Amino acid sequence: MFRTILFRALLVVFLLSTPAYAQELSTAATINNRGDIAGGSTTSGPNPFVGWVIGNKSIETIDTFGGPAALAYGMNDRGDVVGQSDTAAIEANGEEFISQAFLLRHGVVTNLGTLPGFNNSQAYAINNGGTIVGWSYNESPLGPFTVQTYHAFAYDVTGRDAGVMRDLGTLGGSTSIAFNINNAGTIVGRSRNASGQDHAFVLAGGVYTDLGTLGGTFSEARAISDTGVIVGMARTATGVRRAFAYARGVMTELASLGGSLSRAFDVNNNGDIVGQAVNTSGEIRAVLWRNGTIIDLGTLGGGYATALSINDRGEIVGEAETATGDVHAFVWRNGVMTDLGALP
Repeated sequence: MFRTILFRALLVVFLLSTPAYAQELSTAATINNRGDIAGGSTTSGPNPFVGWVIGNKSIETIDTFGGPAALAYGMNDRGDVVGQSDTAAIEANGEEFISQAFLLRHGVVTNLGTLPGFNNSQAYAINNGGTIVGWSYNESPLGPFTVQTYHAFAYDVTGRDAGVMRDLGTLGGSTSIAFNINNAGTIVGRSRNASGQDHAFVLAGGVYTDLGTLGGTFSEARAISDTGVIVGMARTATGVRRAFAYARGVMTELASLGGSLSRAFDVNNNGDIVGQAVNTSGEIRAVLWRNGTIIDLGTLGGGYATALSINDRGEIVGEAETATGDVHAFVWRNGVMTDLGALP
């Protein structure tokens, strides 16, 4: 069961390239402009995978909803944290726990529930105004780790629509997922269009815009800055997956490390972008794109690393392989990658 839970957590965060042999895992998913960090780790306690927040020289763990695992994905500058936590209920396929979105605010963990017709949900991001975005979904009853249907949602912590999970619809197809929201309330993600292709979208003022691709049939937008720069990954005409930046109506392919894959996961308000890229040796490396140049951030002694979040101070967090084959959360500051250890 532990292996199932761990793989589920990794699948949901889309870190499919994490070394499968890692026995000890911690991942830092987000960092805010105060320098607070949130993520999740394997533990030896009753819950084998726990979420946590590092702030003000302390570590706070995140309670589950009765199940064995929780993981934080997003955080705003107020320190509100969102993510996904297992309940005690088991899916119809008998392999997975039903898991639902949470909000951690002022030390209290709240279950955000699901959209009507779905039994799972996951919150990816929360802006400073308290609007949360993510997706609500159903697992396939035929087997584990197969998502059957899903829709993007928005959830306001305060205001007229507070406490209500709203279905954001789609680009005209059957599915959608919201990955990020900026402080102006503009949402980005991925949705199936009327032609049946999954494309990156931006949703502003209730209007969906299809961002297109780099010539292929797939794209997804993972983050948007307050200045309106959108980043993500798209397939080219040859089928290669490449990181992109989208600004002023133009999608631009970002520089690579020479390998067959690159992904952009976050962008700050200075235009710095972070993600992962495969180098010519086939290693997956954490990278920073700055002023048109790609920078390999290094590892913690192994061959794998990925950068998941960057704040406006240029501090970067993610996960990296150690020399012993474990995977640890890291923070990168001023050119130095620091191992955060096997938290909490």
